[in-house]
Amino acid sequence: LLSLRAEAYTSPSFEDLRRQVARMPGTARAAAVVADADAQTGDLTCIAVFREHYTKPGFLVGRELLREGAMRLRAVSAADLRAAVVVDPQVTRQLHCVSGSSAMLQEMPPPP
Repeated sequence: LLSLRAEAYTSPSFEDLRRQVARMPGTARAAAVVADADAQTGDLTCIAVFREHYTKPGFLVGRELLREGAMRLRAVSAADLRAAVVVDPQVTRQLHCVSGSSAMLQEMPPPP
């Protein structure tokens, strides 16, 4: 059992977003508002950014929920980004059951 504290802040730039995503690759800890893949419409969409692109330097990758309910991976460049929010979770307490008992034992949280 974990106790978490989550802080959120607006990422001021694509470079900041890239640095924050690189701190926890594979964890979708940022939501980005990006230009729709069809640039003609001018629509915006929100994606959960979770890693840097493997083959395109300067791109991030996130999951995008499509109107049909399906999800797809989406590559995002600095030109696509309109806004982003980063969530910074911190474990404040960790509890576990003592073997053979229902008693809870508290451990120190991992360092930040």
